[in-house]
Amino acid sequence: MLARILPLALLVLQPFAFFSHVLVNPEFHIPWDLFGFHSPIFTFQARELRQGSFPLWNPLIYCGYPSYADIQAQTFYPPAWGVWLARNLSERPNEAYLLEWFDTLHMMLAGLLMYWLLRRMGCSRPAALFGGTGYQLSAFFASQAQHVGAICGAAWLPLAWLGIYELRRCWNPRWFAILVLALSMALLSGFMAVTYAVFAAVVLLALGFWLIGEADRWILPRLFAAFAVTAGLLAIQLLPAAELADLSFAKLRANWYQGGGLPVNAWKAIFWPNFFNVFTPEKYTEPFNFTFLYLYNGIAPLLLAAAALVYPGRRTRMAACLTVILLLLCFGNHVPGFTQAFDLFPRSLRGAWYAEFFVCVFCGGLALTAALMLQRLPGTRWKWVAALALGVELFFAGSRRPMNTAEGNWKWQSNETSIDGVSGIVDHLHAELGQRQPPLRIDNVDLLFHFSMSAALRNLPTSSGDNPFAPARILELRRDFTRGNEWERNLVVDRPESPWLDFLNVGLLAAQMEGLPDNRLELAGWCRTPADYWIRFYRNSSPQPRFFLVGDVRWAQDAKASRAILAGLIQETDGLRRSAVVEGPPVRISGSGEVDVRQYSSNRIVLQTKATDATFLVSSETAYPGWQATIDGQPVPLRTTNYAFRGLAVPAGSHEILMEFRPTVLLWGAAISTLVLLGLGCAVIFLRGASHPSSVGRAADS
Repeated sequence: MLARILPLALLVLQPFAFFSHVLVNPEFHIPWDLFGFHSPIFTFQARELRQGSFPLWNPLIYCGYPSYADIQAQTFYPPAWGVWLARNLSERPNEAYLLEWFDTLHMMLAGLLMYWLLRRMGCSRPAALFGGTGYQLSAFFASQAQHVGAICGAAWLPLAWLGIYELRRCWNPRWFAILVLALSMALLSGFMAVTYAVFAAVVLLALGFWLIGEADRWILPRLFAAFAVTAGLLAIQLLPAAELADLSFAKLRANWYQGGGLPVNAWKAIFWPNFFNVFTPEKYTEPFNFTFLYLYNGIAPLLLAAAALVYPGRRTRMAACLTVILLLLCFGNHVPGFTQAFDLFPRSLRGAWYAEFFVCVFCGGLALTAALMLQRLPGTRWKWVAALALGVELFFAGSRRPMNTAEGNWKWQSNETSIDGVSGIVDHLHAELGQRQPPLRIDNVDLLFHFSMSAALRNLPTSSGDNPFAPARILELRRDFTRGNEWERNLVVDRPESPWLDFLNVGLLAAQMEGLPDNRLELAGWCRTPADYWIRFYRNSSPQPRFFLVGDVRWAQDAKASRAILAGLIQETDGLRRSAVVEGPPVRISGSGEVDVRQYSSNRIVLQTKATDATFLVSSETAYPGWQATIDGQPVPLRTTNYAFRGLAVPAGSHEILMEFRPTVLLWGAAISTLVLLGLGCAVIFLRGASHPSSVGRAADS
């Protein structure tokens, strides 16, 4: 009984021990993106659900973008709903702490699934424990804890491999469904670089089984059928994500990105954990993200994998060769021929391919190979010792290191109600911006993530952001008054006199450095607020409202013409206040009037207009497919206005205008997903395919 329970208990307790310093009476926290990127997204999702609204549209960054279509938000990833529920049941802002638990639970899952895979492949309990430990405490999970989606996606790799293993010789509806489940979870986890790595590793394992004669000729057709079913099952996420990718900054990445990859000398870190001084960042000198140069997975797994390369067993040698291939893929464009092959990939694939994230499948392959080789060696008791020793070694090598640990309790980090532990800043900002309905927006003149991506964390609207899915047209307009390289999406203001800031309803600018002096900001109409914080704030004396009516419309045939006309319009005095550039066929517009905002929420806006003649409603809200409008209950077309925003023609008189976000692509995706789910369920229930006997207890090699 102890032999059965002990491996499972250890695979649950080891990740908890690994991160106990951030989970129990913590004095530390997992740094960087967990707080600055993932926490704001999760907070927004939870807040929307708490208010009884499905998180479809996020109006708080980039003047609005479709959050449900952003696969990084994990809107359709079932485990994420547990985090939102836990946050909404709590009375305090603790989403970052919950995400630290989320990471830890997925590390547990990774170990348990690797253990299950190895047991099904015929490994003994201590050998399977060795592999499970080697994966869950591997270099990838130790170094990439900040990337929540990456940790989630990597956890499902062993289950996908298990599905391939069970399907290698015959069709089985249950294992086919399990393979589809694993692939679906890896994709819905929201980190596409890891998804690509997992999918590639699954294909390579299937090929490996076929090459050594352990799989029949139908293994690849079964796998590609699983890919097809997965795509259909996830249409509810994939169709909106594809639409967003085509309309966002993501489609531009392929213009300059060549696939990435570890530097050539990174292989040295496989043998020595601190070869590049990653444990002492002040001594680190490599021109590369130091978190990727922690590649240590233990000495014993390396020795076992090296032995597997020369061992006569077909399966162990195949696993060792697979591990070597996966390691080479980690080096990306440093591998001869990779760049030429990468250029053949579809542009949509190239933009999200980060070769360095193949470290996750390399670590999985190494754990698998080492466990299979360990199983081939004689003796049992010392295998238990090897498994326990590996856990201890990886704990002391990887836990509490700079790539996963920073000083400071999570309670004192920035959250919904405070910035760096100071709550008064958030209260001040809500008071300043909340003087209008909807609230004014904030922007920044320095790289202050508090007011870009993290603005959503505190329910502060901003015209900025730091998201790979930034709306492409919004980002293009921001370049008129900001600075930043073409591959950057967090662009900071360097021309405060630009009329675009007024148009975008920006009421405050935040600054920390001395890049823009007070006198220049004052000349541009920005007055420093008396609030005395380590961040300075400057108030705009006359920002334009989010919604207003104009009587002068300049019509453009397409986006290019719109951009050209706007270039002239912003040179005119009050050009963006008096006029608008609208794409499409012209209609008669001659008057102006007043707009009253009756209701403003994420997915629904109600306005009351009053005009003496036909006029045009201009907004600084992002234009995007799925937004629909009615005037007094009658549908009317929304027009792309001022290149990137929503507007519509309004007849004379008093009218109620309703704008709602009801994306048709979501309905189509939901319909397809439902049909595929029903079909898959029927296949599992009613079809009975031949199944080879369970492999538990059989030899792990041939």
